Amino acid sequence: PNMNLLNFQVYNNSLTLLENSQQNITTQPSTISFNMSNFTIKKLYRPIPFSYIGINTINPGYSLDIAIGDARKPSGTSWITASDERVKEHISSIYLEDAIKKISSLRLVSYIWDEPYRLEHMLSKDRVLGFISQEVQDIFPESVISSEEHGFLDFKSLDVDQIYKAKFAVTYHLIQKVSSLQMRISKLMKS
Repeated sequence: PNMNLLNFQVYNNSLTLLENSQQNITTQPSTISFNMSNFTIKKLYRPIPFSYIGINTINPGYSLDIAIGDARKPSGTSWITASDERVKEHISSIYLEDAIKKISSLRLVSYIWDEPYRLEHMLSKDRVLGFISQEVQDIFPESVISSEEHGFLDFKSLDVDQIYKAKFAVTYHLIQKVSSLQMRISKLMKS
């Protein structure tokens, strides 16, 4: 594509091709970095029709990769996802007992980030709550993604979407239990 931007750098692999130019450019499979690497677009070399966008990284590893810092939405706490019944097949209800067993098997831990990783990603020194991807992989394998990062060939990252949905099933189960107990208490109070 052609673009006219005031402050950008163009990379092909890791070689700088063009820096701080004020002219139109046409890019081939390459990485484009804007404002001293605060925003990067990386065309993938694989035969798939999309690119990676990175913020605060010149080497994004995901469709949207915010390497340092965080993200904010002025309102709302989640992303919008496709959910229309017309694009889903083989729909069935889940077994609540399975979701309860999975959620009950997860171990919530507290930890402090390893110092080199914390410094690289500007993370807090404070103790935080979370999960260990290797443990989650045994329970929710679809929630763990492996990639080559931070010197590891199989660095594990966590996608908590399925865990949140299983928590909904557990909440639904608890609501049913509470309703049942309230009915029993009401009957006992009347007799």
